[in-house]
Amino acid sequence: MSIEQIVTEAAAMPALERKQLIGRLLAIGRAQEDADFRHTLAERMDDGDPSHWISYDELKQRLPAGKVGE
Repeated sequence: MSIEQIVTEAAAMPALERKQLIGRLLAIGRAQEDADFRHTLAERMDDGDPSHWISYDELKQRLPAGKVGE
């Protein structure tokens, strides 16, 4: 099935079914993003090279205000 066919089918769905489809598609995308993030985070946490580390002060500068506890 092509993307265009999926779009055509989705446009013909009742609103509730279309919302359910959108929710499922977002969940699929989020699950993959979460898996990729967890993998990247695990790799970074296991990195033993101090040249790849950042200080706490640099972390505070990189993150939006209020995201790092004092």
